[in-house]
Amino acid sequence: MRDVILILVIAAILPAIVMAPHIGALAYAWLSLMNPHRLTYGFSYGMPFATWVAGTTVLAWLMSSEPKLPRMNGLTWLLIAFTAWICLTTALALEPEAAFEKFDRTIKILASAFVTLILITRRERIIQLAAVVAGSIAFFGVKGGLFTIVTAGGARIWGPPLSMIEDNNSMALALVMVVPLIYFLSNQTRRPWLRLALMGVLALCLIAILGTQSRGGMLSMAAMGLLLWWRSQQKLVMGIVMALGVAIAGMLLSGVISQRLDTLRNYEEDASAQSRFNSWRFAMDVALEHPVTGGGFLVFVRNIESGEGTDAPDWRNAHSIYFETLGEHGFVGLFLFVGLIIGSIFTCHRIRMRTLARSDLEWAHDLATALQISLIGFSVGGAFLNMAFYDLNYYLFVLIIATDCLVRDELKTGESPAGADAEEEAESSRPLRRGRSRPPPRSPVRRRQRPLATR
Repeated sequence: MRDVILILVIAAILPAIVMAPHIGALAYAWLSLMNPHRLTYGFSYGMPFATWVAGTTVLAWLMSSEPKLPRMNGLTWLLIAFTAWICLTTALALEPEAAFEKFDRTIKILASAFVTLILITRRERIIQLAAVVAGSIAFFGVKGGLFTIVTAGGARIWGPPLSMIEDNNSMALALVMVVPLIYFLSNQTRRPWLRLALMGVLALCLIAILGTQSRGGMLSMAAMGLLLWWRSQQKLVMGIVMALGVAIAGMLLSGVISQRLDTLRNYEEDASAQSRFNSWRFAMDVALEHPVTGGGFLVFVRNIESGEGTDAPDWRNAHSIYFETLGEHGFVGLFLFVGLIIGSIFTCHRIRMRTLARSDLEWAHDLATALQISLIGFSVGGAFLNMAFYDLNYYLFVLIIATDCLVRDELKTGESPAGADAEEEAESSRPLRRGRSRPPPRSPVRRRQRPLATR
């Protein structure tokens, strides 16, 4: 039955893509993040739905009047440079056959990111992409949260099979990254029931993170949760939801949480921790031997050293987005990758500062806040996971670039001789944020409104 439903959904999406290519970008994001075909048990399990959607999207896009080049800012150039660099390091890889397998998957992720960046250029499309990205992962958060409550934490939460987030730790990090987006979406709706439902989804995702029993997930959730609460305009509501979720999870999972956190204090006796240290040392050795280009994709297959009784494949995992990039692409690759993360965080800060005085761009301010928190959660949790080339990371970059370019255009078109007065009027019409004081308005100036169709 699931197979038939999925086939019918894809059959309905393909004609829609022909009429509106940006729907294809949204559908591809859904397929790559949620992997719905991996939730079936019949003929749909191995069908190339993503290839069908990608091919239809590219053809429809080329024949449409949509832009043919991506919007450019500093992050776009960094993303282009990083893409070019991994092509070079793959050509010089120490393990060519293994490297090409990961390169093929990674280049598809980056290509889809660029196409999505070209097509997602309007406010409504940006919010739609944020909803698809959050919903694709939150689906597992709702399932996992309910399962954790029903079983009282008796079983560990896993992601969809044969996907990038199949592992419990990867599933936890993905959930951490979409929690701020769920909160952003809850503030965008005017329907109280939908806002309440989204807050319930958020609480279940927090419970599911604990249900994965991932130590990295717990650490990144703590870091992200504090920042999310601090940046929230509704600290009381957000605090109640987070406290309720943590309290329920604490009662259900007190034993599991205590056990997992205890391994952090006794990491010398933890085989998993020791395998991480081994992989990190191996990555550093490869980078010192090949400092510019590294060893290429999947160079960690050379790390065959393992102790007695240790699962050898686990030693071949980078166990960190930073050491993964360092070992595979050298110090230059690490510089570009970290530059993408830091640059994205600062771009979010720039968006927030530019939109403080614009009530019509409040959505961009809130989205930038959510994306900034997501990236901080990724930066913390990713330090212990092999997820430098996961689709979700690059969709966050796309959302940031698209929002920054749109805000830049809106600020340019909204300029007028009385621009400063207009900003003062906008600031006076918005609620104060964390005790900020308003400057006295100099003159009452009406803001020039633009038609919604041009936004």
